[in-house]
Amino acid sequence: MLPATRENLKKLFKKVKKLHLPADLEIVEFGNLKYFSWPDESSQCLYLISDYKNTFSGIKLNFIKAGSGPLRLGFCEFCHKHRKSHEVLFVSAETRKRPKNINYRVRGTWICADYIKCNKDLKNNNLIYDFFFRILDDK
Repeated sequence: MLPATRENLKKLFKKVKKLHLPADLEIVEFGNLKYFSWPDESSQCLYLISDYKNTFSGIKLNFIKAGSGPLRLGFCEFCHKHRKSHEVLFVSAETRKRPKNINYRVRGTWICADYIKCNKDLKNNNLIYDFFFRILDDK
């Protein structure tokens, strides 16, 4: 993955008025990552960036922590691993286009809260590409 800088992230999420960037951005080793994410607890948003179609791309997602409800394990869509409930987030985003024969535009799924652990367990890079496709391009 291409390294992200504060300027790149500000350009990528220019519509976000109060973008809280990760404090440890300078020490992240982007060469080993397929995607990078960071939460903004104050706005309950998760920012997800990746190389999508050979371009630096990002998605702003709303998230909900699983908490202490009936969910004991969550299944990450990216790495396909079962994680404990406090290790996964339910994320959702409004798609740009409505899929054919579907009456909704908000898509949601479970992903790991820890992007480092998820990247290590990631076997299929196409799963991230497919996620970006469903949010940004799906018709």
